[in-house]
Amino acid sequence: MTNWATGAIMTWAFPHIEDALSNKANVYWIFFSFCVIMFFWIWQMVPETKGLTLEQIGEVFGDKTADTTEAAPQKN
Repeated sequence: MTNWATGAIMTWAFPHIEDALSNKANVYWIFFSFCVIMFFWIWQMVPETKGLTLEQIGEVFGDKTADTTEAAPQKN
């Protein structure tokens, strides 16, 4: 759903930005700049989860339920 929403926003925004700028090639440079900025933001801010178990990923992102998955002590 997010992909469709961002696709719709881009489709709507592109002709408006193109009309607002005198040089049509600048529209592509604007979108390219956003892609580069987001690449470096993701590279620096989003942790790598390759090779981690689901429990470890939960710990990386601060999932509180990952800590409570241990078996509860039984009452006698």
